[in-house]
Amino acid sequence: MRSFQDYWKKYAAWWQHQDTVAQWQIFGVLIATVLGAAYRLAYLPETLQFLGDQGRDAIIAYGILHGDFTLVGPSTSVGSMFLGPLYYYFMAPWLLLSGFNPLGPAYAIAFIGILTVPLMYVVGKKLIGGAPAFLATLLYTFAPYVLVYTRFSWNPNPAPIITLAMLYAGWKAWKGSAWWWVGVALGWLIMIQLHYVALLSAVPFGLFWLFDLRRSLQAKDQARLLILGKTLLASLGLLFLSLVPLILFDFRFHHVIVKGFVDFLDGDPTAEKLPLAQRVTAFFREHQGRGMHVLFEIWGAEWTQWYRQINSSLLSAYGLFLALLWPWYRRSKFHSGFWLIVLFFLTSLSGLATYSGTLHHHYITYLYPISYYVSGLVMYSMVKNLRWLGVVLASLLFIYISWIQVQPAQMSYLQPMGWQITDMKRVAKIIQDRLPKDKTYTLASLSEFRDYRGMNYRYFLVASDHPPVALEEFAQADLLVVVAENPTQPELVLNSPAYEIQDYPRGGWEKIDLENGPSLYFIGRQTTQ
Repeated sequence: MRSFQDYWKKYAAWWQHQDTVAQWQIFGVLIATVLGAAYRLAYLPETLQFLGDQGRDAIIAYGILHGDFTLVGPSTSVGSMFLGPLYYYFMAPWLLLSGFNPLGPAYAIAFIGILTVPLMYVVGKKLIGGAPAFLATLLYTFAPYVLVYTRFSWNPNPAPIITLAMLYAGWKAWKGSAWWWVGVALGWLIMIQLHYVALLSAVPFGLFWLFDLRRSLQAKDQARLLILGKTLLASLGLLFLSLVPLILFDFRFHHVIVKGFVDFLDGDPTAEKLPLAQRVTAFFREHQGRGMHVLFEIWGAEWTQWYRQINSSLLSAYGLFLALLWPWYRRSKFHSGFWLIVLFFLTSLSGLATYSGTLHHHYITYLYPISYYVSGLVMYSMVKNLRWLGVVLASLLFIYISWIQVQPAQMSYLQPMGWQITDMKRVAKIIQDRLPKDKTYTLASLSEFRDYRGMNYRYFLVASDHPPVALEEFAQADLLVVVAENPTQPELVLNSPAYEIQDYPRGGWEKIDLENGPSLYFIGRQTTQ
């Protein structure tokens, strides 16, 4: 067994092997990681987003810990499309370790976000070199949307670290053993259980696998060709196994997932259907908007028309400097990594251009590392091609991005939530104390977030010794408890169009106004004569 001194000697030898620039980069990444950890963990309990989706996820993870296993994951925001259940099983141990406090999975996401910071540099240095990877890492560390999605639990939030794992595995597969393609496949299978937009990540790696196949055929490398065939079969087998639960669910419920996926691709069903020629024109034109979204709007540069004009100019500059960088990378040892990142970006951009709906930021969390690598490459290209003028331009671009990212409007994630998780837990405790122990009950909620089933409050009730009835049995409950945040007036609450309220057989009711909180309605079930 190795001693501490052995590890220290190995580290010292590795450190001495690094040149001065690399040592300063490593030191900078360590500082960025510490600061990034502070930004990801500061005031987390007070700022935690725990809305309907988070409440639903916590309830299912709680059920898993109590033997109620699930084969289907979260439903998406479009249609009736479902993801795989992997994220629920990821949540479960963290929920258990935190004593069933929803903060547990949130801290797990935060720690993954912290780990992603040094990995941005480690993976990027192997693919595109130390300088662009270092610049990308510094900007990524303090990116507002990156930070937002590392400060609460949600299925798209771990995607960046999976992207980095896939990039590393793809690079290793190209440079070394073809068995690493199985690692790429595993990463992709995890990715598509986080969000279906990440399906697009299969395209660049699929193309690279084909390039690898062509290279092996030209070299008549029979051993590698055999391994490539085995990796393909293994990947297809893993894909089938991962989809079996969803396939069974889809057949059982009349192809609801397939129909939802079609709805997702079609976008807004009320939108006018354009002729083919106009759709092709719109597809190419949409590359500009999607490019600005993926590259610049994740900085926060989306507030005004002034920013959009700057973004449009920057998009042209990015294209120019990436093109100028290709001849140099083509002759360097980083050519495959450079091409993988550029191909990843371009194919994802084209895929997003086919989507006609609103592109929300959480749809593209898997692209965040790629976006910042591209920015790092552009700044590196400025220096490489324009020398001292390039240093000035790259410095100005770096300062501009950093300035946008630290604006007060971009740092609202550090502001305490008006209604915090402790408040929800307190309301759930009040409900528990007022409920007769011999009565069954169900729950509804009225708020600006339209979570009519009150999943965030419901979680704390489910985790209590007197849980509500199952959602599908709400009409048989003895009592309906309505947590009315907005509106609170009886005529608006009792006549709410929410299904959970309208379809409950209402009898007598009682209202309780909580100090600095919502109103609670305890509604009895109408008795039949």
